[in-house]
Amino acid sequence: LAYLEEVRKHLARLPGIDPHTRSLIITGFPNVGKSSFMNQVTRANVEVQPYPFTTKSLFVGHTDYDYLTWQVIDTPGLLDRPIAERNTIEMQ
Repeated sequence: LAYLEEVRKHLARLPGIDPHTRSLIITGFPNVGKSSFMNQVTRANVEVQPYPFTTKSLFVGHTDYDYLTWQVIDTPGLLDRPIAERNTIEMQ
């Protein structure tokens, strides 16, 4: 039961992503402005810093465009390198 409680706590920290809502996923290299863009187009408040890997998990924000609601998902930075060389943030 202790293991199940740890799993429950971990799952509770994950953002709620609605599979039936239009989605825009923001991906790219670290430190290129993904979170700044997210803050500009949604009601989210994602931390922005002048160094890579500030975003350590998924963030979900919402915006309206042409009378339609969109969920916008910000992801941690991705580097084009083999899986064995990726850090823990990249492996999420």
